[in-house]
Amino acid sequence: MKPFPSRVVTFGLLAAILLLAAALRLAGRNWDQSHLLHPDERFLCMTTVALDVPSSWHAYLDTAHSPLNPHNRGNRFFPYGTLPLFAIRLLSHTLSLNALEAVCLLGRTCSALVDVLTVLLLFLLGRRLFGRTVGLLAAFLYSICVLP
Repeated sequence: MKPFPSRVVTFGLLAAILLLAAALRLAGRNWDQSHLLHPDERFLCMTTVALDVPSSWHAYLDTAHSPLNPHNRGNRFFPYGTLPLFAIRLLSHTLSLNALEAVCLLGRTCSALVDVLTVLLLFLLGRRLFGRTVGLLAAFLYSICVLP
């Protein structure tokens, strides 16, 4: 007897769950009409725009002078991690997006896509520990949650 659901059904349901998660997370990205109303998000976006891509690895690794170091760009107090900032800054530099509003929307989009990957990872974890049905249920419940 085959386990329920089959692999084909599981793949189809997972694809539908991921599409649902993406739709819910990407809808209304510009909820504030580019007024940057959230203070933490505004701070992160302003800091990201102030960063610059270093000319070499040596320039990046020299923390006292690195153009990717927020402390060297006028932010003496930066309480967050820098990996998301670096990723968004490098991506915005690649896409030639330098306006504050554009960088903010790019950050929101990347955050939403990373959260969709979290839905996939949750499915994989649930499937590994408890089976396909639990993996699908966990992925679905997380995909419709409001706060993530």
